[in-house]
Amino acid sequence: MSVALHSKLEFGSTTSFRWDADLVPKAESQTHFHLLSIINTEIQRRGPLSGERLRLLDVGCGDGKLLIYLSVALQACWPSLKFDLYGFDVGDHGLQAPSFFKDALARLEAAAPGGKWRERLALISEHDPWPYEADFFDIVVSNQVLEHVRDQPLFFSELGRVLNAKGFSAHLYPSRHCVVEPHLQVPFAHRLRDADLLDAWLRLCSRMRLSSYPGWAQARRSITPSLNHSLETYVREHSTFLTHLTNYKTQRETHSLAKASGQTSSFCYTGRYFSGKLASILGRERAPFYADNPAMSAALANLVCRYLSSVTLLTRGDPERKPGAMPVSTVRARSLLSLLA
Repeated sequence: MSVALHSKLEFGSTTSFRWDADLVPKAESQTHFHLLSIINTEIQRRGPLSGERLRLLDVGCGDGKLLIYLSVALQACWPSLKFDLYGFDVGDHGLQAPSFFKDALARLEAAAPGGKWRERLALISEHDPWPYEADFFDIVVSNQVLEHVRDQPLFFSELGRVLNAKGFSAHLYPSRHCVVEPHLQVPFAHRLRDADLLDAWLRLCSRMRLSSYPGWAQARRSITPSLNHSLETYVREHSTFLTHLTNYKTQRETHSLAKASGQTSSFCYTGRYFSGKLASILGRERAPFYADNPAMSAALANLVCRYLSSVTLLTRGDPERKPGAMPVSTVRARSLLSLLA
């Protein structure tokens, strides 16, 4: 389906998709607009949904800004649907400031009143199961979260449990394939496992101005001049960050994790993120919807773009592929063999 680029757009029959740029706030980042576009595209492909109430979960909701954006944008795009938005984050990982969850809750209540945020936001331990019933959500999203998840088998197991059979999830994050580690801006730093080699590499790249060290040192000096902003402090802190607070996986490993949790997986939207960034740089107006993209083209775009920065993982629920479940075709074949035995 081809989508024209203009400020007002409508299509659909039973379920009406509508895009009016005047009704939706401008996205703070390309990542937010990209996730909205995936959600709209996947809802449209699911068929008639008029009158349905869809539940959406933001995993690692952080400052709550993605939830604020989606709460307004989705209702404007789908006036015939209702959306219940939920979010959770972990409080013991070490990435967030101590007051981040309280601040996020206050921000959501101020910007999107009526969202029942005190009931729908949760703070848990990173080792806890997600606080939701099985098959509870239609949509699950995460933004720059998956590379920080220590226990990714638990993540995918819980994702498969809470996502219903017709649901889907979208996750934007950097994988192990990217050439430049996105947090430190150091080439290949996330691929080094030897601690001494990692320290030496961070030190060398920082001296060559191939890291975030100059900006980090300037920020520390401006906030608290007495703080140590030496190169050795930067290397020590960020080596610990890479070792203990990041967990980069290859796409093959991610496919295996999704499969083990009973989901199908794809990176078909990876190239769309970068084409969207280019359009944004050029100032081109875009509707938050992706036209059909041939599978081979999407796969080739992913093979190239995964080395640049973030990839986009899409998973879908599949009732015939729950963990341990036997495909229907296998069940039928075995039933037939039992009759012939």
